[in-house]
Amino acid sequence: GLCKDFQKEQYGSVVRDTYERDSQFTSSKIVSRVLLYKDRLYQFNKLTSGTLSWHQAKSDCEGSDFKGHLASIPSYEAYDFIKKHILVYNLGGEGKHGVMMGGYLGPKYVYGPWGDHNEKNANWLWVDGSTNYWPIPWAPGQPDFYNSAETALELWPVGFNDFHPGETVRNSWVCSK
Repeated sequence: GLCKDFQKEQYGSVVRDTYERDSQFTSSKIVSRVLLYKDRLYQFNKLTSGTLSWHQAKSDCEGSDFKGHLASIPSYEAYDFIKKHILVYNLGGEGKHGVMMGGYLGPKYVYGPWGDHNEKNANWLWVDGSTNYWPIPWAPGQPDFYNSAETALELWPVGFNDFHPGETVRNSWVCSK
């Protein structure tokens, strides 16, 4: 009844429980789970060994049997849902390597209403073309746009971080559709 509906609303419904699949980029397997939250499917992925770049994770989401995109997060509630499952599924790597998401810094900076040149107000977009209408909950000290090259988003347990999309040091990512 009502309690079960509340649980589904808060924790999502399992559409496809843990399964392994091949990676097109490494010899490692990918452990995946698919959950339904509100009207979106989210696929949580982690390599059994090795790492991928943001570009490779993006290609995996688009080219795998899931046929989605690196995750866009349409609301704070969806952010909270994804963050909880990242912890439950032990996604992410050692140290500060987070879970790759579908956010990226657009080609033209669109600054905030005060015209400040602050990356927090810059043109962060989602790969699926959706628009972000809620303030991005950045991790402390982020974004820092290190070496002017950090143009992709990852999720840490404490919020979002910007990172270089070509780095191959992350082993987890979330797809959505």
